[in-house]
Amino acid sequence: MAIWGVVRLVFTLYVIISPSRFEVATSSRQDPDKWPPEAAVDGNVQNNDVDFCAHTRVKNATKAWWRVDLGHKTTIINITIYYRGKSITSTSVKSQLHNILLGEFAGYQIYVSNSTKRSRAKLCFKDTSTSLEEVKNIISHQCQYVARYVMIYNFRNEEKDHSWYSKSAVLELCEVQVFACVPGKHGDVCENDCSYNCKDKTCIQENGNCVGCVRGKQGLQCTKNCSINCTECKQDDGICTGKIMPSTINVFLENTGLSVSWSALKIATTPYVIKQRAFVEVGGFYCLEIPFVMRERKSLLDL
Repeated sequence: MAIWGVVRLVFTLYVIISPSRFEVATSSRQDPDKWPPEAAVDGNVQNNDVDFCAHTRVKNATKAWWRVDLGHKTTIINITIYYRGKSITSTSVKSQLHNILLGEFAGYQIYVSNSTKRSRAKLCFKDTSTSLEEVKNIISHQCQYVARYVMIYNFRNEEKDHSWYSKSAVLELCEVQVFACVPGKHGDVCENDCSYNCKDKTCIQENGNCVGCVRGKQGLQCTKNCSINCTECKQDDGICTGKIMPSTINVFLENTGLSVSWSALKIATTPYVIKQRAFVEVGGFYCLEIPFVMRERKSLLDL
């Protein structure tokens, strides 16, 4: 069972998610007209009436999830959930219903990712409450990642983890607020700029470290250059992953047994005809090994 939506961002120093358009996964909810997925991002935090909530209830479901698409990679700060709470006037019945709802919510997980697949997402939070008293139906979680999708997920095994868990997996989400920095910003109140060399201009809210670098850059905030002969490298250690340009050319003169080295710039003016070429590793560097045929007699000092 699943519901998900696509949202726009309302930009201030912080961002709170609000809806623009929504797409709903098929066969995932009890009544999409009454309890649609967008009800969880409509700005209404009232959580004491199911008619204001997104609802995934399907009898005997083992999995339930709700996902929102932020539209692009976003520097997330925290996520606040308003789960459905008590809504019946009688105190004793109200308390009983409230406990049932907490038993539904218990065990929930929050994932963030840049993919719609949960298997590729990062787990931001997992509820491990051991009693109903520990479960809160209005709660905020720090979730400092750069991601496009936020998913709330729950499941039920054949044998429940706790006796007070609900039998079926279900989510009744009245509001989900994702607080984030506007693109290119980070800091406690999003007051600092991400490095210009951060890929997609996104960085970690807490420390400004980039989540990936533009081509040719490396380091936590992408302030260092890759090796002079490397077009792209790993952010953390600078190991080259892109095209390696030759820095030294080992030239072997056919039928002479002699070899010399020169810079790549001299290749265009070489007085020799290239027969074949191949990249070889020499002392940890990649060099271009070129056998030549003598076309005219030249002193090695002239090369």
